[in-house]
Amino acid sequence: MVQDRRGFMWFGTKDGLNRFDGYQFKVFKHDPDEVGSISDNWVEAIFEDRRGRLWIGTWEGGLDLYDPLTERFRHFTHDPANPGSLSKNNVLAIYEDRRGILWVGTSNGLNRFDSTRGEFERYLPDPQDGAALSSEWVGSIHEDHRGNFWVGTREGLHLLDRETGRFRCYLPDGENPQSGGNHIQTIGEDPDGSLWLGTNQGLYHFNIDSETFTHYQLNPADPHSLSGNQVRSVFLDRTGTLWVGTLNGGLNRYNRESGGFRQYRHNAEDPASLSVDDVFSIREDRAGGLWIGTGKGVNYADRAVSPFRHYQHDPQDSQSLSHNSVWSIYEDRAGTVWIGTLSGGLNAFDVTRETFTHYQHDPANPRSLSSNTVWAIYEDERGNLWVGTRGGGLNLMNRSNRTFRRFVNNPNDPQSIGHDWVTTIYPDRRNDGNTLWIGTWGGGLKHFDPASRTFRHYLHDPEDPHSLSINGVWTIRQDHRGELWIGTEDGLNRFDPESGSFQRFQPEPGNPLSLSHNWITVIHEDHAGELWIGTDWGLNKYVREQGHFLHFLEKNGLPNDVIYGILEDDAGNLWISTNKGLSRFNPTAQTFKNYDIRDGLQSNEFNGGAYCRTRSGEMYFGGINGFNVFDPSEVKDNDYLPPVVITAFRRYNSDDSEGMAVSEKGISAREEVVLSYNDNIITFEFAALSYRNPVKNQYAYKLEGFNEHWIQLGNRREATFTDLDPGEYVLRVKGSNNDGVWNEAGTQLRIRITPPIWRTTWAYLTYGLMLLGLLFLVRRVELNRQRKKIQLQESEKRAAMAEAQAREKTEMLQIVEEKNKLLDEKNKELVRTQEKLVVQEKLASLGQLTAGIAHEIKN
Repeated sequence: MVQDRRGFMWFGTKDGLNRFDGYQFKVFKHDPDEVGSISDNWVEAIFEDRRGRLWIGTWEGGLDLYDPLTERFRHFTHDPANPGSLSKNNVLAIYEDRRGILWVGTSNGLNRFDSTRGEFERYLPDPQDGAALSSEWVGSIHEDHRGNFWVGTREGLHLLDRETGRFRCYLPDGENPQSGGNHIQTIGEDPDGSLWLGTNQGLYHFNIDSETFTHYQLNPADPHSLSGNQVRSVFLDRTGTLWVGTLNGGLNRYNRESGGFRQYRHNAEDPASLSVDDVFSIREDRAGGLWIGTGKGVNYADRAVSPFRHYQHDPQDSQSLSHNSVWSIYEDRAGTVWIGTLSGGLNAFDVTRETFTHYQHDPANPRSLSSNTVWAIYEDERGNLWVGTRGGGLNLMNRSNRTFRRFVNNPNDPQSIGHDWVTTIYPDRRNDGNTLWIGTWGGGLKHFDPASRTFRHYLHDPEDPHSLSINGVWTIRQDHRGELWIGTEDGLNRFDPESGSFQRFQPEPGNPLSLSHNWITVIHEDHAGELWIGTDWGLNKYVREQGHFLHFLEKNGLPNDVIYGILEDDAGNLWISTNKGLSRFNPTAQTFKNYDIRDGLQSNEFNGGAYCRTRSGEMYFGGINGFNVFDPSEVKDNDYLPPVVITAFRRYNSDDSEGMAVSEKGISAREEVVLSYNDNIITFEFAALSYRNPVKNQYAYKLEGFNEHWIQLGNRREATFTDLDPGEYVLRVKGSNNDGVWNEAGTQLRIRITPPIWRTTWAYLTYGLMLLGLLFLVRRVELNRQRKKIQLQESEKRAAMAEAQAREKTEMLQIVEEKNKLLDEKNKELVRTQEKLVVQEKLASLGQLTAGIAHEIKN
């Protein structure tokens, strides 16, 4: 497994390569019909080089190089005819040295990759060469801080001189060369420069300077020995802690002080335990989370940022907690922490060795613990340990012989305890704690004098309003004023021991300043003298001056209204166990920070009475699945700035007759995506790659070019857009980790939506040209129209002129005609006149002729 530079976690399995974003897996499998698919489903090794390239070693398909843009793989395989090819297709290990050279371990030797030529140089076993590899099986490779290059094989650890190509072999089990102890499965480097070697016969520590080995093996009689001999993984985290993964033995954490191991095994009764006892790989992410690869999935342990240590019952470990349901916790003067359980009796917890000694009820032994349900534990000023039980009364432990003296109810003795269900034990500060206050469930309040071994009873009296409010007492506290406060199942009581009078505080209908609930589970006085009351419905602060209560409920930030325990840290914060996790309350700011099982808690459900602050400041809280221990100063907000990546993209195309979503490959590595105008619905998924409780990660986005303000999504992690106009946009996404630390830079993706062909630049140019042509045509038409109009006007003018001329001509003609007629008439008259004249002339002539003739005749 590996975390790549973008923040994704990658896991190799026998059924494909997996990429995890904190929410879901993307699986890459071999497809014989796709050349660029991974070469083989069985992934043996994953390595990211300094250039951010991901190399995949497979069992039968050789070496693959992953391309995040195309999500395809380039293959490097063995070719029998090519000595420069990979020596074998069974790739077991991949490593890049400080020179940037890639090394590949296979089932047939070591390979040095020449990236320039794309060829491999092989280092193979040679029985005739004592400086060659002694085994063809190369399963691990490591370069230490000094530059020494180590190679783990089936036949020992080898040191390679890369200048000469010669090997020197070291055998952890030199007396048995064929021993599984010489089969080096994994190599880890200690902060001091020594090496830890996982083998088939246990764990070896190799001191390079002295060339000596120290062997760690399984010892069934020692629960703090290595849990299994077949070591498959060795890992040293950022704190220098050594983790060892074994076959059939689970996970081990090495204790450098004791030289022993704490074992983490699968527990069928605990869903938060290791999923299976076969551990093959261990890695730490950049936020400090520990990833454990097993034969049944991957497990995540929040070691670096979650200081909640968890202790629980392990059926395979006789020195583990006797029972998971924890009801009481107490630290004595010697530093032993005592744990009371439901049905499991009493446990003495050795904090250094992390072991539990059990004290349980034995029906055949009257000197054993009287009951296996332990509700209360207290050490008095004399060092006596008192144990309150359910049904077994009060017990005094004799530490020298580990026996118990019982104080149980005797109906015939009014000075006996009076009731055998003891819920709480508290010292009477009036006499330096030499006497005790005992709370019982059904028997009221008791005052116990160990010297006389007698009990004085304070009971509820229905006729007396100044008596105890009810006989079910759950908690007792004395404040700095000396006032004794009693928490019952029917309200809070302030008790004056001198007068024997009780003042009751109970919920009052219609009064919001009264107690929020009758059932009082815990009473705590803080360093400022403020009194805090935990109830079955919220946290109450008692305001002494006004005599009223302020309430803090789920609506104010509590994870749950059922309060079980309250402890105060050195900073004045109150740590509150509830029915739904643990909360850190800042009384000044009145703010809550909540933690749940995903933060490393034993469960979300805690138990009443199961809380304790030790002298060192550590806090213990118990619940239904064991208990947690932590140093409040180490519970810090997750300051890891999570990378934000776009993990998936789907588009729904209106041209897709089936309406199916089309997913884009390689979206997380892209800077831009180009879409079509008819991609009507587009959806982007994203993730803030912080794996500590990722369901609490928060997201916001904005689409520049569409909306300029941030859209807050809470823990939702997708954005959908519909019917975006063609154009250019920028999708910006930012995210936070579980504690609200935001990566404001986030990530961005350019989105370009292409328009339809009729809305492209060329289309608009065409439209422009067409418009210009149209305008030109219109202009031409208009000019022609104007020309024709002018021509028509001129034609009309000419016609008018012609008409006028014609009229004038006609008129002239008429005049002429009239004149002609007149002339004709004149002519005719003239003709007639002429004719008359002619006749007259003729007549005259005739007369003259006649006269002449006559004259002649006369003559």
